[in-house]
Amino acid sequence: MTSFKIPPSALIFLSGLAIFTIIVSVLSEGMGGGVISTSFIKTIGKTLCLCLAAIAMDLVWGYCGILSLGHFAFFGLGGYMIGMWLMYARTETIVATSMAQAEIPPTPQEVIEGVGTQIFGVVGSSEFPIPRFDPGRQHWSDESG
Repeated sequence: MTSFKIPPSALIFLSGLAIFTIIVSVLSEGMGGGVISTSFIKTIGKTLCLCLAAIAMDLVWGYCGILSLGHFAFFGLGGYMIGMWLMYARTETIVATSMAQAEIPPTPQEVIEGVGTQIFGVVGSSEFPIPRFDPGRQHWSDESG
C-alpha cells in the first residue's frame, strides 16, 4: 500500500492562506479592527469563489479534455441571479429615493409594491410575487394579491 505525500509547496500555500484568512478576519470591521471594510471582504469572497470555479473548470478541461456542462450551467445561473438581484437593488434604491420626497414617508410594503410595478409592469404584471408557506394547507402559496 502506497502512502500519499503532500508536497511541501502545498503545505506552504495552505498555511499562507490560513494566516491571510486570520489576518483579514481580525482586521475586519466585524471583529472590531475596522481596518478592512465589509465591502472589501465581500469582494475577496466573490473573487475566491470565482477562482475556485475557474480552477475546477481548468482541472476538468485539462485532465479530461472536455468542458463540463455543469460549469456552464452554474456560471449561467449565477450570472442570471446576480443580474436579477442587481436589477432589484437598483430599482429599490430609485423607488425609495423618489418616494422619500413624498409628504408621508412610504412603508416598506409600499416600496416593495413600487419595485414590483417598476420591474414587472413591463411584462404585464404589477404585483411582486412573495411565496409563503401555508401551514394549514401544507403547500406554498402566492401572497401577492
